[in-house]
Amino acid sequence: MRKLPIFSAVLTLFLLIPASITWAQKISSEKGLTTAVFQTQYGKIKVYLPDDIRPGDMISGTILTEPKGNNTKQTEKNLAELKKYSISFSNEKFPVDNGNKSIRFLIQADKPVSNRLELVSDIKTLSGEVIEVKMATAAIKNSLVECEFPTHALCGSPLRITGQFDGDMSNTQCSLDNKPLEILAESPRQCIISYPADAGGMHTLNEQEKGKMLCSKQISGVIMNVSAGDLNLKKGQRTFIDVNITGLQNLKDTAFLSLNNVTISVVVMLPSNNIIIPFFPDSIGNENFQKRFDIQSIKTGSFTVNVDLDLPEVNGDNPPTKPQEEDNPQPKDSTIHPPTVAQCPACNCTAKASIIFAGKEGKEKDVFSYSVEVAAACTGFFGTPPCEPCGIKAYDYEWTISYSADKPIEIIGDNKGAGFKFKNPKDGAFTLSVAVTVICSGRSSCKAAAKTSYLPTTTINPPGKCECKPGCS
Repeated sequence: MRKLPIFSAVLTLFLLIPASITWAQKISSEKGLTTAVFQTQYGKIKVYLPDDIRPGDMISGTILTEPKGNNTKQTEKNLAELKKYSISFSNEKFPVDNGNKSIRFLIQADKPVSNRLELVSDIKTLSGEVIEVKMATAAIKNSLVECEFPTHALCGSPLRITGQFDGDMSNTQCSLDNKPLEILAESPRQCIISYPADAGGMHTLNEQEKGKMLCSKQISGVIMNVSAGDLNLKKGQRTFIDVNITGLQNLKDTAFLSLNNVTISVVVMLPSNNIIIPFFPDSIGNENFQKRFDIQSIKTGSFTVNVDLDLPEVNGDNPPTKPQEEDNPQPKDSTIHPPTVAQCPACNCTAKASIIFAGKEGKEKDVFSYSVEVAAACTGFFGTPPCEPCGIKAYDYEWTISYSADKPIEIIGDNKGAGFKFKNPKDGAFTLSVAVTVICSGRSSCKAAAKTSYLPTTTINPPGKCECKPGCS
């Protein structure tokens, strides 16, 4: 995740009042990189591996230590303890004997393969220190010829480069404006580097394998800065989170900014605890993105807001032109599996929308409240092999309303949410419409629309009777 120095596209912002910590082992995958974290009493041991491991592959990765300590003496003491551990994977053991160690191993194609990543001490697996690593079951030929990488990279995060590699990152050189970059992991199909935290703006990225230039292209570094107001909140107090993003110009596909309030029992994030903002190509112009999100404390305690900027991976979602073939094809059965060839199909997106009247509010009952109900699905698989199942990533709403000029309507809030409110003080007729865009993982999308009309009730007097006014009998 966002380390080296702040690893990954996922930036977790902790606004803390004193709280206890529970240690746990965890694994995550982002931008082609699998990150396994072992928490110990002396600090963390991180293991970086490519996320597309297959039988027969030569694989390279990195072991990184992060010792605890409030001063140099404590840090050095804890580092010495961390060095006593080893990492076991694929029937091989790798000692944690320095602060940043490269590892390399072959995944045997003719032997049973274990996907257990274990933390070992004194030739003994420690209780609870085992992480299962995602691994494909079949070998696959690499048909990728050209080196490819996205047009934009999040600074301080991993960057995936696809192409023809041998899995040995010791003979791979990557540079940004001729300055060497750190390589975190490599497989025969991809190389994952650490994109520098201070490399905003346009640069030239070069990739070499065994001294041969694979590619040299322009790339735009995107910088996301997240800051906050008062961190020491008591019940009822408010603070804010500011997000500032530079370098989003000239996107080739849609990027997404998401904020997720993990601790909804402690604070409320406004206008919603889960916010997704899409950045469509050329929607930014020449300006930077700046937005403030308000935080309201419900009770004293610690809270966490995850801030994630997901930039498009051009090659990751576009299939190679030449299909790949398995080295050891398995007998066919009737079970549905994700595709094992290179051309992972795009997600299939379907959507249907309907407008629901929620009622009238306010003292005069002149505030109309509506919501939209969406039945949507994203099915199939996407990405590079092994393909990933599709799912709904975001919804984008836009409400419009038409009404008579002599009976104006006042919109309450904005028109970009799942709900829509407005004041209709003269009980005028109107037509309300909503357009919904469903965005799938893999960046497929589809649209749905709905419309409803309102006519005020008119009282008609029964035949043969007149309306009695003051003075009549």
